[in-house]
Amino acid sequence: MNFLIKKIVKTFIYILSFFSFAICLSQTDSKTDYLKAALKNNSSDTSSVKNYEELIKELKSQSPKEALAYAFTGLKLADKIKFYKGQSNLYSLLGPIYTQLGKPDSAEFFLKKALLIAKQNQLLISEVSALKVLSELFRTTGRFDEALKYYDELEIKAKKAGAMDALASSFSERGIIYWRKNDRIKTVSYFQKAIQIFDTLKPKKEYAFALIGVALVYTEMKQAEKAMELYAKIITLHHRIYHDQLKEKDFYGMSATFLSMGSIYVDLNENDSALSCLNKTIDLASKYNFTKILAMAYNKIGVVYFRKNNFALAEKFFLKSLTLYDVLNNKLGKSYVLNDLCSFYEKTGDYNKMEICLSEAIKIMTEKGDVSELKDLYLKTSVLYEKTKDFKKAYKQRIAYEILNQRLYNAENTKVINEMLAKYESDTKQKENLLLQKENDLSLKTIKQQKTQTIFIICGSVLLLLLIFFILRGIKLQRDNYSLKVKEQEVQLVRLNEMKTLADLKTLQARINPHFLYNALNSITSLVHENPEKAEEMTIKLSRLFRY
Repeated sequence: MNFLIKKIVKTFIYILSFFSFAICLSQTDSKTDYLKAALKNNSSDTSSVKNYEELIKELKSQSPKEALAYAFTGLKLADKIKFYKGQSNLYSLLGPIYTQLGKPDSAEFFLKKALLIAKQNQLLISEVSALKVLSELFRTTGRFDEALKYYDELEIKAKKAGAMDALASSFSERGIIYWRKNDRIKTVSYFQKAIQIFDTLKPKKEYAFALIGVALVYTEMKQAEKAMELYAKIITLHHRIYHDQLKEKDFYGMSATFLSMGSIYVDLNENDSALSCLNKTIDLASKYNFTKILAMAYNKIGVVYFRKNNFALAEKFFLKSLTLYDVLNNKLGKSYVLNDLCSFYEKTGDYNKMEICLSEAIKIMTEKGDVSELKDLYLKTSVLYEKTKDFKKAYKQRIAYEILNQRLYNAENTKVINEMLAKYESDTKQKENLLLQKENDLSLKTIKQQKTQTIFIICGSVLLLLLIFFILRGIKLQRDNYSLKVKEQEVQLVRLNEMKTLADLKTLQARINPHFLYNALNSITSLVHENPEKAEEMTIKLSRLFRY
């Protein structure tokens, strides 16, 4: 009865999911049709360019080629009406489309064009958008140094524009790059910066996904406490976003988060906490048929019960996991479960089942071609046969082990030799580069010295010419001063002569005026009667004297 009710509920959920999916599709189609109809009005304004942007966003995942056609039509219109913001945005949209079509060079070309237009017209938001997409392109294509350069620029522009989501993205993406470059210090530093910003932002799916990525990196870096802290934040964030109205795909993220948390608790040997998280994982994964997550959760629960010496439950969950991996045809996952089962059966002393698990694991690893794992499996099988006193089979397994061990040893030796040769070539090349660099530095130093000498010679010549000029100028000034002094002395002499003449005249004037005139007139008067001729002569001389 309960089974029938569960089946009915599950069918009902599937029907609801189908209808919601159909409604979403119809809404998408109606939006696309609406935008296409709006563009048929042939209006040539900024709103039409924006409609092109929205239409391309709708079409880029469904029909990339159709999206490209609309993008170029929109670009013609934007160029015609000189709408530079629309141009930049459309070029930014072309980047991901060409990346999706497997043409990263074209994507890079159009994204750089979008960035150039945004910079020329000081469109800060468009510049941030273009930088973000361009940086992601370089990161995904493995061009990490170029990606880091653009992420550094994105950080500056995002701060200026107040685009906190882009800023957080720049930090988390650089963290991933440095993680791949094995620079743990910078990895942690950038992740911490990203998380600080995520904490201040409104809850969004993108931030939850970003935090999951950061948590997984922390898990791989064996920083369990930080990973657990992030997983707790992720779960809180999920509840804040959806308010207990999660969709099926969102439950997948939730179940994966609980599984990651449970796995970390398993690694930390905190069995009760691990069971709590893994049971939540199973509840979600069972409800929505997330088979892969369910298989992994069953295996982890088996490990926990195995540690707690609850062998019945441990075997039950291991076998459930093994069955699900068979359904999924996931041989790698199956090999992990078989390995755990081998350890379990070895401890419980069930060697028959252990033999079956080992033979199955050997088949999988033989198909996979993993020599290292296969070698260990042959060794385990040999030890098992020795315990069961089947020395003939033990001998065969031991020989297989030795052959693989020798092959692996030879491969490792070859690898070591190749690595040594590669290192030698690298060192030789590095030395050659150092020599070339030294030669270049020496030549540059020589050129620099020659330039310095030339500059000193030119400066010395200029200073010498200036010195000669000032000396000649001083001599000329001295001569001019001497000439002026001579002229001043001449003028003074002339003035002295004039003054002397004037003094003489004044002296003469003083002599003749007035007593001389009185005496002369008296003398003439006395001579008028006695000697008129003499008086006349004296009068004429006196007249001449005064005239002079």
